[in-house]
Amino acid sequence: MKLAHSKTALLLEFDSINVLVVEKKAQLVNYIIELRNQLDTSEGGFVLSDDKILPLEKVTELIVDPWSLDFNSKKIKSKLYKVIQDLTKEESYDEFLNLRSTLYRYLEDVTFSLPYPIVYDMEVSSDAIFKLVNLQIDNEEGGFLERVINYIKLLKKLCSVQLIVFLNLKNYLDPSELQSLYREATLQELTLLLIESKAGDEVEGEKVTIFDKDSCIISLN
Repeated sequence: MKLAHSKTALLLEFDSINVLVVEKKAQLVNYIIELRNQLDTSEGGFVLSDDKILPLEKVTELIVDPWSLDFNSKKIKSKLYKVIQDLTKEESYDEFLNLRSTLYRYLEDVTFSLPYPIVYDMEVSSDAIFKLVNLQIDNEEGGFLERVINYIKLLKKLCSVQLIVFLNLKNYLDPSELQSLYREATLQELTLLLIESKAGDEVEGEKVTIFDKDSCIISLN
């Protein structure tokens, strides 16, 4: 897998664990802003490929603030509901129909005596029921590292994310914790890119690239 930028000299050939140190602060800020916008709009200068061009916005997640991971973002909930909808159709569709019939009977009973006309949707979807009961991912437990690991596993399994980009993650994890994260990412067949503002302690397994203040690319290993 490779990541290039059409307007700068950036070209990264990824291993599983990759670190990009961007020494010029303005360039670092520009990269993060552009990457975030590209993931939202599909427009930008980053190009991700793996023998063919990949849809960056569909297979990439940018994590700027690992303290505020949203396990129930719109994207995650949408994927969760889709998975359960498919399971409902395949394994428990009759139970869903019975549940819906019970709901309709209940509505008929409670509205029967009202002195004004009432209407409601007669084709309630399983998705509507999930929203009604606020079906969501449980993410209440765990320390910082455990939550980060659980989050990247969720992105891989539920959203089919292939590349996860962290900003300055080394500010929060020591080398042994990073190794734990790297092992889990490798098991999940995820590619990690840590974009850092300065070079920190090198951890075994990292492929480190420096984009220096003169816009030169330096590979350390």
